Amino acid sequence: HLVKPSCNTIAVDVFAVAHFMYHSALKKKRQEGEEPKLEQSVLANKKDDGTIYPRMAYLMIEFFEKLASLGKPTYLLFDNATSKTTARKFISEKYKSSRTHKSNVFYKTVDFVQLYASKCMTPNTYVVRVPTREADDLIKSLVLYSEEGKIPTGKIVAIANDSDWYACLHRDDFEMIWFGDDEPYTEESFVNEYRFPPTMKSVAVYKALMGDRSDDIEPVLSKRDISMEDLEFLVMTYGKGELAETLPVVIGLDENLTAKVKTKLREGRDQYRINLKLTDYMHTGYERLMRYTTQSANNKRLRNALMKAIGAVADDTAPVKGFSFGGVSVNV
Repeated sequence: HLVKPSCNTIAVDVFAVAHFMYHSALKKKRQEGEEPKLEQSVLANKKDDGTIYPRMAYLMIEFFEKLASLGKPTYLLFDNATSKTTARKFISEKYKSSRTHKSNVFYKTVDFVQLYASKCMTPNTYVVRVPTREADDLIKSLVLYSEEGKIPTGKIVAIANDSDWYACLHRDDFEMIWFGDDEPYTEESFVNEYRFPPTMKSVAVYKALMGDRSDDIEPVLSKRDISMEDLEFLVMTYGKGELAETLPVVIGLDENLTAKVKTKLREGRDQYRINLKLTDYMHTGYERLMRYTTQSANNKRLRNALMKAIGAVADDTAPVKGFSFGGVSVNV
């Protein structure tokens, strides 16, 4: 209901939605008085798995179809298949290391939703999944190529709750919304919270300095070390162009900062540089982005078959077997 008529394009962080719908399905199951047993089975209809995964798939599909029904170009942005293969893991093994990994069925359910979205939804739906790239990178590439006129997007509404997406709020026509929010999160919202204007570089520098617990990025500074005014000065000064890389080198020459902050930055020089690589987005060439972008085929017959399969699994009435439809093999 927060997607306003003035919106031209919708962009979705699919894995964030997947986690939300997974927990929504769990909550509903428990409200019905049944504690689900979630095993590592690759069979989504195995009785020990309950009906969590087909419900999760159904909720995701229902939500994406509601968005697509608004008639706007809708980009579903997927992370790469597993976090272990991301390029950022080569920069730091700690990256996202403390996150709780879901069972294989969770990720296979997301794969099923990707199949459905690419084959069965209306043609204004676009599925984007690029190897070694996260959805955080893909939204930034989408914005970049929109600004260059290669991808017509107009005003973008992003369905996401990841602070990495804040880097795109520098556009006047970009805003974020999430389940349960009363208002969109805009550039004004960001400035009120962080006290500096968001850009791809300024957000990267801020996270490189202050860390990001959700991604296991270790901080160089804490809020006890530096005042809001000095932090704002650092981000505003070095969050421009290539200056971000020079921060640990020239910081000793800066008279505006306290000795404590200078010492912390000198001692954390290597950590800062690692953090900057982790937080700065990984560029995806236009041709590569397009190669991994699929326009949905609007196959209504396959849609009916897949939705029937999901319903049967959710009701525990499906046989343990696979079926093929239109050249696509589906294990129910």
